[in-house]
Amino acid sequence: MKICVQAMVIVLFFTAVFLIGCATPAGSVKFPKASDGFQPKRTYNISYDKIWDITNRVLEENRIISISADKSSGRITTDYIQGVSTVYGAYLGGVGNSRYKYNLRISREKRSKVKLTIIAKLESSLTGTTGTTPFRDVSQQNMETVKKLENWLYEKIETAL
Repeated sequence: MKICVQAMVIVLFFTAVFLIGCATPAGSVKFPKASDGFQPKRTYNISYDKIWDITNRVLEENRIISISADKSSGRITTDYIQGVSTVYGAYLGGVGNSRYKYNLRISREKRSKVKLTIIAKLESSLTGTTGTTPFRDVSQQNMETVKKLENWLYEKIETAL
């Protein structure tokens, strides 16, 4: 009996290692990232109206849909954008799906300067044989990816300035 339990534990352990260790990207979607070495300025010496217009144009050019934009408060919230999908254990462990969105804020600073704040929110969900889990915020566990998403958008906007 004791040998049987030990064998089951070993089989379960290796099954878990297989399912977790065999994660491979699925599909061709990749997270965007800024150029190597890019560091955002975040504060710009241009008019509020100009950065508002450029920011909205950059979102449109990159097919990022704004679901809410209020110029008087300087806030823009985008719709979700499909992220990377990952297959676990040759589909036996399911498929992890991700999505992200941006919250942007433009604020007036002193001496004709404006500040742009971009915050990305990354979410994930798992689809398996028993169904799909709800999307949950995984930004804190993936700060490097979140920072890359934010810097990419900063770079796009700064290039358009």
